[in-house]
Amino acid sequence: MISILQGETLSFALSGDELATYEVHAALRPSIKSFRRDCSCGAAICKWDKIDIVDGVAVWTLTSEQSAVLPVGQYAMEVSLKDIATEATIKESTIDIIEVEQSYTR
Repeated sequence: MISILQGETLSFALSGDELATYEVHAALRPSIKSFRRDCSCGAAICKWDKIDIVDGVAVWTLTSEQSAVLPVGQYAMEVSLKDIATEATIKESTIDIIEVEQSYTR
């Protein structure tokens, strides 16, 4: 698990030989282990659609502005690949990857 403070930037990268035949999409979701009264209940907090692929690598960033408003807790990054030719979407399991901790300097 990667720990960041509210307001920190975090970049993600995905690479693969056949990545050029897919559209890459990503979404940051609250951990299913957490409960919040705002009832976001697993809804995506941030989305990145049709992420650019440069030299076989897709890179996207959780900006400092985006992480600054995230409540303290654990989050999962969900990545899906959409086959350009068949329009079929492939998604593997989602795991908790980020833990946001309170920043005392905000």
